Amino acid sequence: MKKKRIIFIITLSLLLCEGCGAGKEAINNEQANTDVEELTDGRADENIAEIIDPAEMYGIESHEMTTVIDGCDTFTQILDREENKGKGYTNVHIGDEDVLLMASGTFQYDTDHNAAIDAEIFYYDDGNPAYMGYVVAGGTAYPLCVKDGVLYVGGNHFLTKYTIRNDKLVIIEEAYVVYDTDGVSSYYYRTEGEDYSDHTPEEAEQKFDDIFSEMDEDSVLYFDTIS
Repeated sequence: MKKKRIIFIITLSLLLCEGCGAGKEAINNEQANTDVEELTDGRADENIAEIIDPAEMYGIESHEMTTVIDGCDTFTQILDREENKGKGYTNVHIGDEDVLLMASGTFQYDTDHNAAIDAEIFYYDDGNPAYMGYVVAGGTAYPLCVKDGVLYVGGNHFLTKYTIRNDKLVIIEEAYVVYDTDGVSSYYYRTEGEDYSDHTPEEAEQKFDDIFSEMDEDSVLYFDTIS
């Protein structure tokens, strides 16, 4: 899977379409540039890692669960709920858990398979299905991937690697790039337990390239659609 770099300040997350979620509508790039310039005074400085956070920009922290699980004792019962029709789903092992991923919708990845760019993650908590968290990628060029039990969620300017440990979704690596108003790039990288300041810009750029290169066609998650 090839990494794509687009020389814009930041392209914000594609907004989920009502009722399907597979279609995406790009936010106006000019407005995105203006927003970032206002936040950073036109500079990519050491504080930008706190200001421009992919989790905040893509609505991960504010996401409200849409999958209906009330009264469900199993993952299969979740898939049988009328309210969940049209959603994508797949079962996968991440970290130390077997989990159910429920996507707002799917798109055709190749002739025989559909993929997804977002997912609500469910696990068994004392034998009952429970919501763990939500992830969203930057567009259909970056379908959700799992490799060696690690979940990869990326976009043009970021990539986050997740595992599941002790019933929690944990970020183990994260890298992204931002551009100032002159198009000069600044790279940021951290691992679990580290801060972005623990790596030089040169190290961060190399790590950015390295973790993108880890993904391949075989790691793309295939989703079925509830009908």
